[in-house]
Amino acid sequence: MNEKDRVNGGETENGKAENAEFSAEITAHGEDTVPESSGADTKKRTRAIIIAAAAAIAVIAVCVLGIAVHYLGMIDFTKSSDEEIPVTAEYLIDDSAKSEELIDYEKLMREELESNAEELVFTDDVINILLIGTDNRGDSDKSSRTDAMLVVSVNKSTKQVTVTSMMRDIYVWIPGAWTNRLNTAYPIGGAELLMKTLRESFSMPVDKYVVVDFYSFADAIDAIGGIDVDVSEKELVGMRDYYVEMNALFNDPQGTDVIETDKAGMINLNGKQALIYARIRNTGGGDFERTYRQRKIINAVLDKVKDSTLIQLNDVAEAILPNIKTNLSVGEIASLMLNAKDYLKYDIRSLRIPVDGEWWYETIDEMEVVCINMKPNKDTWYNCVYLGVDIPEGKY
Repeated sequence: MNEKDRVNGGETENGKAENAEFSAEITAHGEDTVPESSGADTKKRTRAIIIAAAAAIAVIAVCVLGIAVHYLGMIDFTKSSDEEIPVTAEYLIDDSAKSEELIDYEKLMREELESNAEELVFTDDVINILLIGTDNRGDSDKSSRTDAMLVVSVNKSTKQVTVTSMMRDIYVWIPGAWTNRLNTAYPIGGAELLMKTLRESFSMPVDKYVVVDFYSFADAIDAIGGIDVDVSEKELVGMRDYYVEMNALFNDPQGTDVIETDKAGMINLNGKQALIYARIRNTGGGDFERTYRQRKIINAVLDKVKDSTLIQLNDVAEAILPNIKTNLSVGEIASLMLNAKDYLKYDIRSLRIPVDGEWWYETIDEMEVVCINMKPNKDTWYNCVYLGVDIPEGKY
């Protein structure tokens, strides 16, 4: 073969070598296998995957941040203050209006506050938040009357949530050197003074609070489809005293949402009905039974929230958050929200202070107050909240 044939018509020596090398590579990987990419191509693909993952994480982070900003932007954040509250004559009770028994009780309270020798061990496993319910829609100012005072305690060690009702008529020393009912602390000095009273009189390490318009709970309850509550005939009769007032407040026609007294039993209450139920006072148990109903409502809401959809939870947030005032930080609220799913699985329990058998009534200047044996009540709260002791049995 001449030189031209060797170059154009046949295979060159170099061509034969290249074909042989390619055939060997095909044989080594199988006939249908494409040779592996070069190291440069692999690095490019890895880099592309990393960039795509980083972009996805960034998008998710922006979405989460946007949601957080949306919800947290609804809340009225305040800062704690150690400002001393001056004693005002309006809330001072003249000694001439006090019985000898009450004067002796005040002396005993002073001695106990001054000694306070017993050291209780408080751990970081417990989160205590004071929930203050006011009864002025859209107004969480300290001048509003406190309709409910509850200490919500989350114990991450015992996996328990304890909701403690503080009776508003408890006669206590309010920091500033005067005595009065517990619920006077809030209109005088706001949540800060109320928390200070709880710390000094009951040894409760409470320095975080949430003030919420109790009427906004009605909207939240409606958002989760109502709550199931066992309502007695006596309570249904008591609810009749509030329908006119509440329908007017909610701008509903009179006669709306009235429950007939023969419907006693487990009832699905809407928001307005639940609020009426929580306000009943005339069923014979006074404020003791009233606080019991408030705890029933809170527990029923927590139970219902466990099974709520994301849409329902969003509606709850939209109803509650704009009506909240708190000294919780953004970080603390974010932590509570992130862990809420776990906390809702905890055992939810209810407690009332004072406990049965450790209180009595006194009358001061025609005002009925609740006097209590301080130490047994303090010990019961501590043992139940921090040690996980069973809640003592009681009628309410």
